[in-house]
Amino acid sequence: MAGRKKRVADLTRAMRRHDCLRLERRIKGCDSLDAYVVAIGSKWVLLAVPTDGSPDGYVAVRIDDIKGLYWDPSNRFVRRSLQAQSVWPLEAPRHPIDLDHGVQQLVDSIAAHSDLVTIHPELRRTNVCYIGRPHKWGRRNLRLHEVDIEGRWKPKAQRHRTDTITRVDFGRTYEKNLAIVAGPQPHLR
Repeated sequence: MAGRKKRVADLTRAMRRHDCLRLERRIKGCDSLDAYVVAIGSKWVLLAVPTDGSPDGYVAVRIDDIKGLYWDPSNRFVRRSLQAQSVWPLEAPRHPIDLDHGVQQLVDSIAAHSDLVTIHPELRRTNVCYIGRPHKWGRRNLRLHEVDIEGRWKPKAQRHRTDTITRVDFGRTYEKNLAIVAGPQPHLR
């Protein structure tokens, strides 16, 4: 428990100071993340992720999966670039994101204001993600109406176990471009 309290205290300090962090997670084979903490809940932390010196959406990861936090003082270029674009400091989205409950509440709170949501079932496979809209929830799974890499809606919603989802992204450039190409979500039965 002391480790978790320290992680939350470090995340809180980084959020107050607008420090860039590198987050290492316990999940074997998953990516580390260089990001700014913009909100902390009891289960999830919300990170603003810049790409090439510009804001590039958000990533939510489970606090309990974090094994290491490292301050990144070398990231001065990103901060200066964001300041020059008048988007500093990076902030949480204006709409509420549920960071205190499970995957369903998190995804639903994101989907209420985002065209597409990216789920990462990292406990099953660390090198894949699925992008789409939540269609239906079961006791242990999510049916996600997915968009493929060509920007086409798949004809059926795909089932994903919720207990394998450890990361959720939204508002990223790739997702926005997929949403533009895919167009409105067709109705599923």
